[in-house]
Amino acid sequence: DMSSYLEYSVTYKDGIPVEKGNLLEAGKEDVIKVTLRFKKDISDTDLAGLATADVTKTMTFSMTYVQADNTAAVRNKMVCKKAETLHTETCDITSGGCIDKGYTNGATITYGHTDSSKLTNGQLTNGQSGGYALTCDVNGDGTHDEATERFYYVSDYYDTNEKKFNDKYATLIYYKNYGRSAYNSSLYNNYQGPTTLLSSLPTSGDSGTWKNISLVNEQRQILNESGGTTSRNGSYNLPKFSYAGYAARLLTAQEVNSACNITVGSKTTGELDSCEFLIEDTTYSKTSGCSGVSCNYWLETPKASSSAYVWFVHGGYRYVQGDNDIYAPSHKTSGVRPAIEILKSDISLE
Repeated sequence: DMSSYLEYSVTYKDGIPVEKGNLLEAGKEDVIKVTLRFKKDISDTDLAGLATADVTKTMTFSMTYVQADNTAAVRNKMVCKKAETLHTETCDITSGGCIDKGYTNGATITYGHTDSSKLTNGQLTNGQSGGYALTCDVNGDGTHDEATERFYYVSDYYDTNEKKFNDKYATLIYYKNYGRSAYNSSLYNNYQGPTTLLSSLPTSGDSGTWKNISLVNEQRQILNESGGTTSRNGSYNLPKFSYAGYAARLLTAQEVNSACNITVGSKTTGELDSCEFLIEDTTYSKTSGCSGVSCNYWLETPKASSSAYVWFVHGGYRYVQGDNDIYAPSHKTSGVRPAIEILKSDISLE
């Protein structure tokens, strides 16, 4: 009897328990999470009943939804909401970066916007909505911290498995790097996915650092900048990479292209000028605390023509760079900036 040593819980994506009477609005969708775990306190008697060899078990779960009546209630589950204030930084360099963009040393840079005129029918959509500033209760404490929980809308969620955008979800980028790491510490290898930096991302689950959110698909096909599944001109196959246990991933070239109206691979100085929100807290505005490229950050996307290069956002040149190998000493501490995926129905723009 598995119930003697296993237990389960049923919650929504944001960790709130599913309750009788919850309302699923017409035309909307919600994510249900079923968690199966071993009980914390299992007796010796229960353990004695465990199989001594691998056993395959089939388990099912079902829920019944009925037409709502006047007892139904909408859950208060807004994960993200419109920012009340915008983040600012001082242009604290004397050349390159913000200086070349046209700022003077000591000038104030304001990141993102909350301009409703840049929405489409009141919704975040691919195009001019890029950089819309939000605060997101990612840690599930019930608050939206303007200083530390700042995210920017990049684009609609790009499904690398299907190779297409899904407009039900928004891809958001954190305002700064969450850690620093090599992409993959294997020598000259961009075709196994970001294995080394994975542990620098925030975790999900009941005790996760960002337990209030999760990815749409934990298993993601890694694509090159052209949308292909190989690197070094077809020599190596790119993997279906697992982000299991993590609340965030890396941004893709396809999402950057959509947000900034560029083509990753051109490596044109200033191509990120229309996406200033992507280079907050990078070498765009500062040198203090930046060693090599540590203030810039990785994309998920390997370079198609190489087996050792991965694209990353470079604030100092305001472009997406991909011509330095992932094992170079300066790249062992490149930035890790989390991208998250949020149902648009869980975002309040009011």
